[in-house]
This record gives sequence, C-alpha cells and structure tokens, in this order.
Amino acid sequence: MDYLMPLLVTSAPRALFIILFVVGLVMAVARRAQHPNASRLAIIAFVVLIAGELVQVASQAYLFTHNFRATPDFARTLGYFSMGSLALSITGMTLLVLAVFADRSPQPAPLRPS
Repeated sequence: MDYLMPLLVTSAPRALFIILFVVGLVMAVARRAQHPNASRLAIIAFVVLIAGELVQVASQAYLFTHNFRATPDFARTLGYFSMGSLALSITGMTLLVLAVFADRSPQPAPLRPS
C-alpha cells in the first residue's frame, strides 16, 4: 500500500484525459441522429482512447508494485504496456481524424461570372 499515494499523484493527469474523453463520448452519443457516421467513428475513438489511458494507469500501477526490479520479465511487461498504449492512442486519434471529416455535405460549385 506504500505505492498508493505515488500512483494517485502520477495518475491524476490521466484522470483529466479520461474525463475529457468521457465528455467527448457523451457528445458523440448525443449527436448520433444528426451525424451517424461521424458519431460512430467518434464513439469508437473515445472508447479506444479511454482504454489507452487505463492501460497507462495499469502500467504505472505495475511499475509501483514491483519496486523497480529490473528483471527481463519486468522490462518486457512494461514494453507490452507501452506498445499497447501507443497502439490504442494511434488508433483512437486516427478514428477521431476520420470522424472530423465524415458526414460532410459537399459545397455547391461557385458561380462563374458570365
């Protein structure tokens, strides 16, 4: 239990991102009827981003509970946490970028002067 306070202190910034992603998730769910494709992409993106943040918190918990014993298994496990978190972040951000440009109506062609 000695690791609980440092874990809370280092995870606090992650909690802010989780709150931000939950707000985005709620907004995407609320706008499903108006923009179904963009909302679907955004919902998936925010769920993936929340999962990535939870992996980061789990990684820090693993780090604190193992008292920095630098064994090959320890390093390998931290590497897996890191790669998983990176994959989730890239996937989530890519889906958010796709959501930004989904459900766009084309602009009418500009009138040419005669």
